Amino acid sequence: DDLDDDDIMILDNGDLVFLWMGYHASEVELKLAYKAAQVYVAHMKIKEPERPRKLVLSLKGRESRRFTKCFHAWGKHKIPAGDEV
Repeated sequence: DDLDDDDIMILDNGDLVFLWMGYHASEVELKLAYKAAQVYVAHMKIKEPERPRKLVLSLKGRESRRFTKCFHAWGKHKIPAGDEV
């Protein structure tokens, strides 16, 4: 419920850095968030060189299981069809 349609969020699960994009996020928000995520990934590469992160885009309604399992309250009712475990 914290993932708002008007927003873009950055989530680091320790392996991947997800750039989550809501349906109504603006192009300006996308550009700024993408740049911030790139800077973050570069910073983490220096801080934790043994755990390099990969940047991944995640769209609202098309979230991967690797993204949704970061949220304890994300039940099966929120998992996209065909992506069940």
